Amino acid sequence: MDNLTNNSSNDMHLPLALGIGAEGRVFANVAGAILPPGITAIVTPRQTHTCNVAVVTSPDQSFPDTDSLVTRCPDIAVGVRTADCVPILLHAPDIKAVAAIHAGWKGTAGKIVGNTIEKLVSLGADPGYIHAAIGPCVCGDCYIVNEEMIELFENAGLGDCVRRQGFNHDTGDRIEDGKPRLDLQEANMIIMRGHGIRQENIKTTSFCTMHYHDFSPSDNQKRYPFPSWRRTPGTTDRLLTIACLLTP
Repeated sequence: MDNLTNNSSNDMHLPLALGIGAEGRVFANVAGAILPPGITAIVTPRQTHTCNVAVVTSPDQSFPDTDSLVTRCPDIAVGVRTADCVPILLHAPDIKAVAAIHAGWKGTAGKIVGNTIEKLVSLGADPGYIHAAIGPCVCGDCYIVNEEMIELFENAGLGDCVRRQGFNHDTGDRIEDGKPRLDLQEANMIIMRGHGIRQENIKTTSFCTMHYHDFSPSDNQKRYPFPSWRRTPGTTDRLLTIACLLTP
C-alpha cells in the first residue's frame, strides 16, 4: 500500500496545531511535515463531523462542512485532522484515486466511510480492489460512552462494535465495570466490509491516541505522542493523516 503513506512517527501522522494552515485551507507546507516527491499541496477540509464527501481537482478549492476528500490528482495530497477520531485512508488503484476520511462517532454512525466508497465506485472503482488503512484513534477499551450512543450505533447496524468491559493497558487487567464502550475502528471496518472492501485489504494499528505512551529518556516520564481530546480536553493539537498518489 505504498500510496497510503502510513507513519505514526514517520510521514503520515504528524502533530499539527490548529491555525497553522489547518482551517480548511490549502497549504504547500504543513508545520514539520515533509511532502512526498511530486506533491505540491495538501488539501484539508473544514471538518464539522458531517458525512459529506468531496472530490478535489484543484489546490484552489475550499471544502466547508466536509469530512472526507477524494482526489485523482497526482500532485495533490488529501488529509484530515484528528484527536481521538478515526482517520481512514483509501486507495482505489484501478481508477488511480485516494481518499482521506475523518470519522468521529457522528461520522461513523452516519457511515461516512461508506459514502466515500460509494463516491469512489461512482468514479469507476471496484471496491474489491480498494485498500484501506486506519490510523491511530481512541480504542474500544478507552472510549466510554452513554447508553443513548450505544442505541444509536445498534440502530445503525453497528452493534458488534459495542463493548461492556475494558482493559487496563498499564496493568494488563480486564476492567469488568459494565460501562458502555464503542470500538470505532471495528465499526468502520464493519461498514467497509459491507461496502465490498475485503478484510485482508484493511490495515489497522494498535496505537490508541488516549492510552498509548512511551517514556521520556531524560526524566522517565510518560510521553504521549498522539493528541487526545479525551485525555487533554481543549487541546488544539491534531494528528494530520494524508494520502497521495505516488508515481513510479
